[in-house]
Amino acid sequence: MRVREMIRDLDRRKVYIYLSGLLIAVVVIWLITFLFARYGRLERLSAAKRGELNTFNSLREEYLRSKRVVDGLDRRLLSTKGGGSPMTIMEEIGRRLRLSDRIAGFRPIKGKTMQNYRERGVEVQIDGIDINEVVNLLYTIDRYNALLLVKDFTMKSRFDNPDLFDISINIVLVSKTSE
Repeated sequence: MRVREMIRDLDRRKVYIYLSGLLIAVVVIWLITFLFARYGRLERLSAAKRGELNTFNSLREEYLRSKRVVDGLDRRLLSTKGGGSPMTIMEEIGRRLRLSDRIAGFRPIKGKTMQNYRERGVEVQIDGIDINEVVNLLYTIDRYNALLLVKDFTMKSRFDNPDLFDISINIVLVSKTSE
């Protein structure tokens, strides 16, 4: 009963003021709730975009690493354009590593041409080479300025000195053909 008496005692102006205050409070609460919901959604979207950016950056780094490798291979392919044979290259490597006197022979391998690339190969026989020289030979072949590929490699120990080996190695020179 007390509430009814209070309402009856209030004049119209005070009722409108109280109702306006209540309406403003409801609108403010609704607006704050709406803005927090919107902020939470934007925060989730922002986190998702940061994840996508991290994925993109890792893909970018992977692409740049792969591009450096491909560019290096392309330079090596173009370095032999129009000249050089695998036999002369292997003779040069043999001289550089002081293996010329132990090279037993060369035998050409039938080459292939596919799309814009040509493969020419040679089989090299080297007798009486120790393991350190084998490692140096393979390292020099891998780091040569032209693109050399080892297609086949056999190594047999010698009967007279088990510390020395006879090796047979098939080397293929890959070069770009004129387009």
